[in-house]
Order: sequence, then C-alpha cells, then structure tokens
Amino acid sequence: MLRLKEVKELTREELIEWVLKLEEEKGKLEKLVMVDALAEVYNRRCFDLRMEEEWRRASRGQWPLAVLMVDIDNFKLYNDCYGHLTGDDCLWQVAQTLKCTLSRPGDFLARFGGEEFMVILPNTNLSEAVFVANALRKGVQNLQIEHKKSTVAPIVTVSIGAAAGIPDPGKSNLDKLVAETDKNLYRAKNSGRNRVVHKKRQ
Repeated sequence: MLRLKEVKELTREELIEWVLKLEEEKGKLEKLVMVDALAEVYNRRCFDLRMEEEWRRASRGQWPLAVLMVDIDNFKLYNDCYGHLTGDDCLWQVAQTLKCTLSRPGDFLARFGGEEFMVILPNTNLSEAVFVANALRKGVQNLQIEHKKSTVAPIVTVSIGAAAGIPDPGKSNLDKLVAETDKNLYRAKNSGRNRVVHKKRQ
C-alpha cells in the first residue's frame, strides 16, 4: 500500500494506473464475498440480493419470474460412504454442471446451503421453468457419479422443486414464491426423488 507522500509524488499516468489497480482489487474482494468458495458459484447472500432485484424488475415489467430449488439426493449418505473430500468434489461437479446447463445470460445459480442450490429464471413461466429443471436433473444424472448408498439409483441424482408467478405490484410476496419452491422440493423428495415437482399458483 502506498503512503500519502508516495501518492503525491506519482505522475498523472502512474496515479491513474494505481487507481485502476485499486478498483481491480476491490472488484476481486467483492466477488469473493459473493461466491461460495467450495462450489465456485454464487452464495446465499448473493442469492438474496439478486432475488430482490429480479422480483422488483418482474414487478415493474409484469412478466413471470421462476425459481428452482435443487437438492442432491441422499447426500449425507454419500458423504458417509465416500468421505467428505469426495463429497466436496461431488458437490463441485454438480454445481458446475448446473451452471453450464443454464444457457441464458440472465439465469442465476447460487448455493443455498449444504447440498441445496437455488436457480432464478427471469421472464420464465412455469412450463418453461419445468423444462429447464428437467435439463438440470438430466445433466446431473449424466455425470454418472457412483452413489452405491443412494435409495434412488446407483448414481448421484437431484430432486427439484419449481415455482413461478408474476409479482403483484401492490404486494411483496417474494418469500411466498421461495416458500412454494421449497414446498415443491419437499414433495419431490417424498415422492421418490430424482424428479421435478411443480404446482401452479392459485
């Protein structure tokens, strides 16, 4: 870090270069705060901020917003069987597959906690969201990661809850949409796992 005296002695070009370097370092730090170090995707804090931003945008434009909640099936059993280091590698592979499968620039993926991930799909209705969710599910299945303790299949699979809706400008029901997604994930896990469950909003 330069002292004040040293800064004063810089030429205009050197000062510009120094400021640009500071901005670059600031950007790197901000990114670190928003990224999950293990999965190398955005984290829960970033999800919360992005969700509010997309909700306001969808409310203004009156277009649909979809959310997916993805859970790795029987992940505790996977960790118990193969060890936590292998479990970390599995989680990273799943995260990267989910990220690569999302094709649109506005689509957003974050690790929500543990073995759960959240996906935000702007300007996406429920049927479109289910199509994306099934592509994510198949992408993970195609990894063919061995999971001999799974109650579903001999490989790693995911269950996904999906929900979508057009925000009501007069109400702040963002939490309701996320809760609905969570409820549909619960249904997916209770009805056999390795599937996508959705329910149209009333």
